[in-house]
Amino acid sequence: MKNLKTDTLSPNLNMKNLAITFFALTMSLSSCKKDPTVVKGFYDSMHYVTSGGGQIDFTLYKTKNPDQLRAIVSKVRYRDTTLQFMLDKNPNDAAAFLAFKKAVNNEAQLNGGFKPSTLPTGSWSYIYFTASTGEVTEVTNEELKNSLIEFGQIVQDKLK
Repeated sequence: MKNLKTDTLSPNLNMKNLAITFFALTMSLSSCKKDPTVVKGFYDSMHYVTSGGGQIDFTLYKTKNPDQLRAIVSKVRYRDTTLQFMLDKNPNDAAAFLAFKKAVNNEAQLNGGFKPSTLPTGSWSYIYFTASTGEVTEVTNEELKNSLIEFGQIVQDKLK
């Protein structure tokens, strides 16, 4: 039996091998599981919690409309509740909406040097961003937190 080299094979056989190889490679690449860390840093929601006086707990979600957020309130004045409504951006809260957009798209640094008060009385607000992977990151960047804290008043005003 002759030992055939690939360059002596017919062009049709080379094309057939190439097509089969391409098909197998395409199938193996398309069936690979996607690594969840690829989207790490892109967040789905913002969880806002104020404890102490003026207690409120709500979550903000992005929508298809960049000038609108969906709010779901789960606690107000220490009472469990479920309220859902839309927040529309207006000129007065444009900075808060921009800060939210930057944070949720990983365009702003969430971590920083903010330290909460250790006083025994008062109100304390905490802001967290949650990724689809379940990762939760607290906002400790003081400048970002000061911009996002405005959502507490926006939601309170909507509840009146």
